[in-house]
Amino acid sequence: MDISCAKLVGGVAVLLTAMGYGYKIHIDRKTLKLEKNDLEHQRKHLINEARIKELEKKNGSEQKQIDQLKEQLEEQTKKLETIIKKCQKKEKK
Repeated sequence: MDISCAKLVGGVAVLLTAMGYGYKIHIDRKTLKLEKNDLEHQRKHLINEARIKELEKKNGSEQKQIDQLKEQLEEQTKKLETIIKKCQKKEKK
């Protein structure tokens, strides 16, 4: 066998072995990439995305509550400031 034929057979054997272990093969003109095709990783990724969406929904409602409480605090501080000013005016008289 020629050396080039041996290289070709060896390359094909490596590619078939990689495919058997679950790797994706990307072949361009000058490059050859092997990527692990991990279905379990994809499932975990989808589960994590769903969890993130749930947390964002919860944070949205909690943020509304926080905004409402801030408004209530601001109103109460304004009322207290007016009461303090009235008391100070009475003391001056």
